[in-house]
Amino acid sequence: MLLVLQSLLIVSCKKTANTTCAGYTFYIPDSFSPNGDGLNDTFGPKGEGTVNFEMWIYDANNKLIYHTASITVPWDGSVNGTICQQGAYIYIMNSTDECGNNHTYTGTVYLIK
Repeated sequence: MLLVLQSLLIVSCKKTANTTCAGYTFYIPDSFSPNGDGLNDTFGPKGEGTVNFEMWIYDANNKLIYHTASITVPWDGSVNGTICQQGAYIYIMNSTDECGNNHTYTGTVYLIK
């Protein structure tokens, strides 16, 4: 079986006359495999320059199954300690960069078993 992983990488940096901001990067994988092998076991973004963050994960029935307000606490693919079924899940992520710019990302992540 051939598995192709893709991702979304956002890079931006805004400067104004009175403010200098560091670079903002935000990497979102499109799939993960919570099988305990230590590779891609969790889902969440990685990046630099984020000061505030929230993420919501929804199942196919649009039921909220996960929420975090910390970029360092990714979803482990479970609900109440049980790994979810293989399939597509919807995410919404809000982040604020060091300059106070708000960013919203929505998409689909695939849980692969």
